[in-house]
Amino acid sequence: MEKNTRPSTTIFSYILILFVLFLIGAIIVVYVIGTRPDPNPTPQTLTPTPTETPEPSVIFPPEGLTQEGLEEVFEPTNKQTFTISAEGVSPSEITFKSGDYANWVNNDDQEYTITLSTEKEPFVIYPGAEKTYLLKQTGDFTFEIAELSFVGRIIVTNE
Repeated sequence: MEKNTRPSTTIFSYILILFVLFLIGAIIVVYVIGTRPDPNPTPQTLTPTPTETPEPSVIFPPEGLTQEGLEEVFEPTNKQTFTISAEGVSPSEITFKSGDYANWVNNDDQEYTITLSTEKEPFVIYPGAEKTYLLKQTGDFTFEIAELSFVGRIIVTNE
């Protein structure tokens, strides 16, 4: 009986080897067909990604003036400046009178995001640029520059 069991075990081994080879061949065929480039590719429409352009310096005019052409005509004399650099912001606090202008100048080579406590949306100030805001409301306000982990103070008085 020993002679009968050996041939069936050998046949079973050959069938198992053939099955494994067939399975490997099928996997290779599926992989090759799946990675072959499509002979009729559908054309793709490429949409360009918009790049941010630095905003020009904006000065908010007193009531009655329009924004058009304002930079050439109007430069406030009653403004004080926060200077931003890689070392930080100087000064960290300024007291203004109502009607004065707060000005931020970026002397660094990276852009910064400034969030005013009076505004819902932050603004970005680009390298070499400046932003100016008219301060009408009296009170004690803050501004934050997240990139520098800095919080500054703006005090606006009636006089």
